[in-house]
Amino acid sequence: MEPIPSTSKSTGPFTGPSTSRSTSQSKSQSTSQSTSQSTSEPRKRYKMMFMPMEGTGHVLTMIGLAYRFLKRHHDITFVVSKSFAKYVAASPFKIHYIINPAFDEYEDPQERWSKTMARNAVHFHKTPIEQAWLQGVFHDDFVNTVIDVNDQLEKIIREVKPDLMFADYYVAVPAIVLANIPWICVVSANPLSIYQLIDGPPFYSGYSITDSNCNWNDFKRRFRVALSGPCHKLHTYAAERGLKLPPNRLWVASPYHNIYIYPLALDYCEIPGFPLRRWSRIDHCIRPFSADPDPLGLDLTALKPQSPKIYFTLGTMGSADIVLMDIILKILKDTPYQYIVSKGPNGDKINLPPNAIGSGYVNQLKILPLVDLVIFHGGNNTLIECLYFGKKMLLLPLFGDQFDNAARIVDRRLGLALRPYQVKPDDLRRAIVTLLDDDALHNQLTTISNNLKKSNSFEKAIEEIESNMHIFKNQSEILALTTH
Repeated sequence: MEPIPSTSKSTGPFTGPSTSRSTSQSKSQSTSQSTSQSTSEPRKRYKMMFMPMEGTGHVLTMIGLAYRFLKRHHDITFVVSKSFAKYVAASPFKIHYIINPAFDEYEDPQERWSKTMARNAVHFHKTPIEQAWLQGVFHDDFVNTVIDVNDQLEKIIREVKPDLMFADYYVAVPAIVLANIPWICVVSANPLSIYQLIDGPPFYSGYSITDSNCNWNDFKRRFRVALSGPCHKLHTYAAERGLKLPPNRLWVASPYHNIYIYPLALDYCEIPGFPLRRWSRIDHCIRPFSADPDPLGLDLTALKPQSPKIYFTLGTMGSADIVLMDIILKILKDTPYQYIVSKGPNGDKINLPPNAIGSGYVNQLKILPLVDLVIFHGGNNTLIECLYFGKKMLLLPLFGDQFDNAARIVDRRLGLALRPYQVKPDDLRRAIVTLLDDDALHNQLTTISNNLKKSNSFEKAIEEIESNMHIFKNQSEILALTTH
């Protein structure tokens, strides 16, 4: 399936044709909430701690991961920023909150990210390589957050004394790396960040696996310069606490074990050196439906049963750009389809066309099974959820790994990608028609969906971790002797 080209002069690396085919497939405030967990014991029950960075996708992925280990009767502690309390307050985990002094702890994360979008919206019009410096700004925020919450995490770790920790942070956290407790690095974004350890396209570049290495090297140089400031800041902070990080690196993998979440149907199996040692791939981390009591978020009775239904979302940050949302919605107005729209944090300022219904909040997991096509920003969670439910996809990436996911979907011929700010109305409408009419793609996505629903990759990863806990403990004792 060929992508619909943009008419912009700079169409970006993800819009070209591809020949790849799909495979089958923080001052500490710490409060603890505890609800009953199952008393049925496995062979060995461990205390496990889950620590996601501030970001809705990261928090939701770690919730899904924690639930799977809870089902194995382990003792689960979840450590999360207070501003994300609503996501975990009703969970059966023991909760410890950290406070980031840079933010209002009661501010909705979506409101915060919408402000970030408003400050930087002009830059999201640019190509990935032109956005490289913006990642320096974002990673400086990530480093500042780690500096602000590190001591809080260190205190919680000392109090809980977990047997194993799971961390999903874009930059190294000294409190975790230096705890002398086994830990697992979780990558819930596009996995190109880990393939930098071998020979993959640069992450955040939107380059295809088939693109020239010359382009890769130029992007890597610009990205390294953009991250030099945050890198120096983190290295200085870490060194003061006894942690020496690898040169020019913000992030480190765990010496124990690591997990990334990405379906086999999209994974970069063609990269030499795949799969990576000490890494487990999990096909998906879909949160249990029984753990999702939220309603749909809107009334669907106005929809006509016989008309194709399309879900439209640009994620928290993308939907905060009211101008962009208005441009896309005006194009969608002139199509014979019905739309369900996630309006985001500025939903009260977004006017929907007659053929659309929407809300500031939409329960995505309950909406996706009802639609025929998803138009979205390319975020990792939504991408995997679309594949899980076998939905056709049209990606409008804005920044970061969204570019990489768009390139991968095109590479695997599983959907189309267009530049949201440059797209012409006819191109967008043509892409929708092409996708809706593609029966072969429907069959291919149905097969992938069935494979994901039957996948035992999660169980295999859990069993591998459980069976190696004694090795992790011995390894931590050896590391403690060599670092003190």
